[in-house]
This record gives sequence, structure tokens and C-alpha cells, in this order.
Amino acid sequence: MTVTTDMITESSARFIGTGPEVSLYTMEFMTPELLFLHRMRQLAILVDSSSEIDVLDQAWILRSLLVDQHPLALTVNTSKIVLEFEVGLFTVQPDEHDQLLILEDGLDPQSRRPDAPSARLDTQGFLNHVVLYLNGKAYDIRHTIKLPANVFGGVHHDPHPRPHFQETAKASQGIGLGGHPLSVGQLKAITRVTLRAMSPLVEGVKARS
Repeated sequence: MTVTTDMITESSARFIGTGPEVSLYTMEFMTPELLFLHRMRQLAILVDSSSEIDVLDQAWILRSLLVDQHPLALTVNTSKIVLEFEVGLFTVQPDEHDQLLILEDGLDPQSRRPDAPSARLDTQGFLNHVVLYLNGKAYDIRHTIKLPANVFGGVHHDPHPRPHFQETAKASQGIGLGGHPLSVGQLKAITRVTLRAMSPLVEGVKARS
């Protein structure tokens, strides 16, 4: 079967043909804008799931959107839309003596009491926002996304995590949060906050796609 260039400009859903050696579908080139919209749609579906594999997939998508070397959200934000992440803050000031203090669902202001402290952050402020204190060490949202993505199987399963992941990886084996290991359980609140913050960017990308 000969495949011509005009064939591969059709919709990715169009079936071309089958045979003993051929099962071929056309495909569109996945632009960053289309990829971004697909990933945001996936994230909106996954956030309602209690399945651990779905929560791990949230880590994979969050990493690609916000943390990777070329974050997808930054790539598609050609109009320089200012993203605001509304986050909850700790109600007590943590210090180096805290063995375990978790912001958990309190990260999402919409899941806590109205008078609880909160802040509006840009993207880097959001990634740097501390959500866990463990044995006196602070761990931010960037770490909380990368641990399940890079160690627990969201993207990679690493039985020998790098030193900066070892303490939280070990703690996650013995501490649960929302029916999931510690660092996995925090992801759903991160996803909810991200979905709301990304809404203006989603609309902007749709308008020009």
C-alpha cells in the first residue's frame, strides 16, 4: 500500500486500510497547543478518580505542564497570560523541629474554611510553595510533583531514588494520605489548584487554535 502525503493530512480518526501486513491510520501532527489542550482535558477527568494509577498520571501531566525542562504551559503561553495560583497556607508557622506537617487538602482554599490563610502566586511561586515539612526539612510543590512522577511510576519507577528523594520516598511507604502514599495523596489538591489557574490559558489557546 502506498501512502501519499495528502493521506496523512486527514483527521487522526480516519481509517485508511488493513491487510495482512497493514493496519494504518492517518494522524495529525500534535502541535504544542493541541497537546496542551489534550493534557488539560485529561487532568480534568483524572482529578475525580480515587485510583492510584490515575493519581500517578496526574503527576506525569503536571510534570509536563509545569516542571519539565520545556514546560508545556510556558511553551503555549505566547500571549504572556499571567497565571495566578490561589493556594492555602499553613495555619501555624512550621520550623526545623517539626517532624511531620502536611498542608494536604488545605492547599486548595476551596476545600478549607473561608477565613483560613491563603495567597495568590505566580507559576514559580506555586512550584516553590512548601506543602510538607518532614524531620525539619521543607518540601515544595515541585518536589511533590517530581517524586511520584520520577520515582513512583507516574513517568518512571525508580527503585533507587536520588538522595533528595530518599527521605520523602521512605516516609511515603509508611504514611498514608487520602488512601494513598504520602506524596501521592497531596497531588489531587495540586491538580485542582492548577486546573483553576490554567483556565485563562486554556481559553486563550482555544481561541487561537
